[in-house]
Amino acid sequence: MADAYVRLRQRAGKAKMTLRVAGYMAPNYGNYLEKAHDVLKQAGFGDEFTYHGSLDRQGKLDFLRGLDVLSVPATYDEPKGMFLLESMAAGVPVVQPRRGAFIEVVEKTGGGLLVAPGDVDAVAAGLHQLWSDRALSAMLAERAFDGVRAHYTIAQSAVRQIEVYESVVRRARGLPC
Repeated sequence: MADAYVRLRQRAGKAKMTLRVAGYMAPNYGNYLEKAHDVLKQAGFGDEFTYHGSLDRQGKLDFLRGLDVLSVPATYDEPKGMFLLESMAAGVPVVQPRRGAFIEVVEKTGGGLLVAPGDVDAVAAGLHQLWSDRALSAMLAERAFDGVRAHYTIAQSAVRQIEVYESVVRRARGLPC
């Protein structure tokens, strides 16, 4: 993300931007965060980086509502994508690699852009697209907000779980699913 931010900043010129990061950081990963901050410092953007630490519920809501876009360019196939749903529920569009659960969540909600996995330039380009096209960003934010409510509510999860349980029971009884 630090590399993508540097490339975004190089495209955006003197525009005012910040890279905000939050969440639990295990002590053994503190060096990782320092290295990311070093990348930003070396490019002249170190003062634009803020780590907010581990947040309580209200802190997380405030953090998400303060974002223009969320991007967590994971290098692995994220199985759940809960942070995407949280972000989108707050009306924040996302830029994510086309991998793991990100594909389903972004395609189902329409609340963001999917970019090539492992491609820093693609992440930077997606971020720049949302920064430079505020109408697109607003449209994706609205889709994100509405899409989470249309496809990922607790009630829908309960219905789906019941369907799965009923299917398991039918199979156990030798009945057609």
